[in-house]
Amino acid sequence: MTGSDLLGIAIIAILAIGAVASKWVPRPAPPTGVPTDAVAPSDKLASVIFTYNATKPYFAISDSWSVPAKGVIIHKITQAQANEISTAVQAAATKYGLPLTYALACLAVESVLDPNCVNGNLGPGESNTANDPLGYDDGIAQLKLRYLVGAAPGVTDSASAYLFAKDVNRAAPYFCSLMAGHFAAAKEILAKDTSSAPDVRLRNPWVYATGSYNFGETGMAKVFASGEYPSHCTSVVSDEQYFAAKLGLPSIFADLPK
Repeated sequence: MTGSDLLGIAIIAILAIGAVASKWVPRPAPPTGVPTDAVAPSDKLASVIFTYNATKPYFAISDSWSVPAKGVIIHKITQAQANEISTAVQAAATKYGLPLTYALACLAVESVLDPNCVNGNLGPGESNTANDPLGYDDGIAQLKLRYLVGAAPGVTDSASAYLFAKDVNRAAPYFCSLMAGHFAAAKEILAKDTSSAPDVRLRNPWVYATGSYNFGETGMAKVFASGEYPSHCTSVVSDEQYFAAKLGLPSIFADLPK
């Protein structure tokens, strides 16, 4: 992910400031499965995931919101999808040593936990003005399709990258592996840093790591040196505390300076 991409919190910001709802879909979304009212939550987390997504204010009007000029669309999920997300994220977080609440928060900021979320990065000043299929960010983790080719298992072109990004059972573990790598890198960077410029909150490696996913390693180094504190990081911290409270778990950011 790079700073030039309209990712995660940027999608939510666009929707929140009054984008007009539409049914525009740049590419067909996978089937949404069984109707919500026919499926019970598989566990407490599945219930929390469903509620987190469903209570976003833009879903009070429609089950999807879009900004066609940007190639952005985000969906209200079903309970069946929430159940699948719960299973996939719990397994992925455990496998890669991430706190569950942190993994959920990082994904939530990207897509409000919508496995069919799309961001085309289209329009003037964006990174995909040519509407290249590989320039899209897709799925629950908003994975850049271009970066999946040759890197993710079985991904060789835009079509296979699209299917990979939209499959929560593949996207969630891939994302968690990336975040584990960013966390390890953050610990090394912070252990060596002696400057006084950075915002003290960025000295938390979990915060630094989520910035690295959003801005890239090089971009995050520049943010760190600038003394700024990204809104993306604010959102991840807020969402992590939300999930911790709902699940009755300790927040990893309980002692983060305000």
